[in-house]
Amino acid sequence: MIKIVPKISIITVVFNAKEDLKKTMQSVFAQTYDNIEYIIIDGGSTDGTVDVIKSYKDKISYFISEKDEGIYDAMNKGIEQAKGEWLNFLNAGDVFVDSQVLGNIFKNSIDIDNINLLYGSIVVRDTSGKDIAIVKPKKFIKLNIVFWGTGTLCHQAMFVSSDIIEKYSLKYKLKGELNWYFDLLPKVKKFKIVDFPVVVYSLGGTGEQNYRLNHLETIDVMFKRNGIFGILSMPFIVYSLLKHIIKRG
Repeated sequence: MIKIVPKISIITVVFNAKEDLKKTMQSVFAQTYDNIEYIIIDGGSTDGTVDVIKSYKDKISYFISEKDEGIYDAMNKGIEQAKGEWLNFLNAGDVFVDSQVLGNIFKNSIDIDNINLLYGSIVVRDTSGKDIAIVKPKKFIKLNIVFWGTGTLCHQAMFVSSDIIEKYSLKYKLKGELNWYFDLLPKVKKFKIVDFPVVVYSLGGTGEQNYRLNHLETIDVMFKRNGIFGILSMPFIVYSLLKHIIKRG
């Protein structure tokens, strides 16, 4: 009996980042898994990114380039177009750890019946290109998300079943995915953590470049979604923010 493998929708959002996008596209195209739908949402780039995308149009399922309201608006556009049974958000600059990842998750080694959230570890890469650590995720439960926030699991290393997918709130510039985790919580009936790294996470991204806003949005999400319970995460958030403010002057 031939096993039918699920279609995976990989969504990449990009804006004026053609070199980063090339790395991400090559990572997707290198996958040995053969049931991939690749969607690219560009925010109206003017640096040649669109030309790069068009040069690979035969390998891309859907592409659009137009002005948007930010990264989460772009992701929502990707969700609207996705036809796969599982969705993954691999933004420009993100890469899978190797060409076997999707096959290892969906074809070779994992029973995914009755599971609607899959995720794994990440390889952390510093700004010099050196891999410095492997970070394992935590269980997708409310206590972990309240205490650890987006440190519970890496957004890029998640695969969400299409039957529970939610669109992102456009209120947040940097912490839309944290708010999104709380949206997914009541819908996730069963999750599975794979025992190997899924993606490479590069330091120096937008969140680190906008450190104060990143932490302020975290506080906002925690209190609005959890009330008093959100205080659990406050000591670490406030300490980290104050340390950064003092350091930067």
